[in-house]
Amino acid sequence: IGYSGCDDFDIIPIILNTKSDRKIIWLEYSPGLDVVVNGREIVKSTDKFGRVGFIFSELIRRGQREIENCYIVKTDANIFLKSIINVFNNSYEDPEIAQFEYQINSDTYFLNKFKKIFPNLNHILKMKAILYFIIEDYTNSLKNYSKILSNIEKEKNLKFKSSVFHEVAYCYINLAIPDYDNAIKYSMKSFEIDVENKFVSILLSADQFASLLFKVGKIKDSLDVYKSIISSKLDLNSYFLKYQFATLLNNYAIHLNQLGKMDDSIKTAEKSAELFKNIGDLNGLVNSTLTITTPLMELGYIDKAMVKLRDLEKIIKDLGSLFSLCVLYNELGITYRLKKEFDES
Repeated sequence: IGYSGCDDFDIIPIILNTKSDRKIIWLEYSPGLDVVVNGREIVKSTDKFGRVGFIFSELIRRGQREIENCYIVKTDANIFLKSIINVFNNSYEDPEIAQFEYQINSDTYFLNKFKKIFPNLNHILKMKAILYFIIEDYTNSLKNYSKILSNIEKEKNLKFKSSVFHEVAYCYINLAIPDYDNAIKYSMKSFEIDVENKFVSILLSADQFASLLFKVGKIKDSLDVYKSIISSKLDLNSYFLKYQFATLLNNYAIHLNQLGKMDDSIKTAEKSAELFKNIGDLNGLVNSTLTITTPLMELGYIDKAMVKLRDLEKIIKDLGSLFSLCVLYNELGITYRLKKEFDES
């Protein structure tokens, strides 16, 4: 699943692989709807930044792990589609469902489908690039993004430019042989646009840019980016922003631990865990808790790590996620081994 957003609505393409063919489903979301997941309102109609595409991509990404806690029911493709489509005002299955390869390789198909919706050719080309992006064909995704980049300077929509640069950087990172030079080049462009215009997508671009800088050994520059965002006192007024800030904090904590700054890492990860807990994101809470317990164990505070893990166990059991329990028990096994309680391990 992937999505491309405009100011007024989102279009979300979902690719389904069935036994006989591939289907593309185009979901259209217009403002004025509330999306409720598990009885908890996640996206308000007035919340510009609580992107529906983001929420559903998260639900589907976790599908095999936490499906029992999600709005979507684990079942066959048709029932799955109905469960999603019910929350959109104007969703439809593409009539050319058996012609996936034609669709994804045809500029004409995309022009005809989106010429009345998107303001210019760049936005249409982005939809095509995103389809390759979804199926993790980053080489072909970059080929389509390159058509946009060739005339990107004429693009007046700065949010669109920032998102293109961010996605291009992601493609370069995920090539079979990563191209970090180009990834940093475009990630920096996205970050600079977001900083200059105070776009809320700065949480995404900053996290990507800082992680890339760290990966290539520019440690000080990486930490400076993280610090500038954390100290900027952003107004975290939506689920989306809280989730992204918690994710950024957790990644920062991981890097601090890699640098041996374990106390700072633990404090930062604890802030991340608290934020994930407050928004009810179990997957994030598990990840940030493990970011806390890793340095605790390295410092020899095995019992403290054990308390953190047992507290997490109670939360997971309340929510009933089997996958999260598997992750937790694996970590507890490691912890008991460090305590030399091998039977328990």
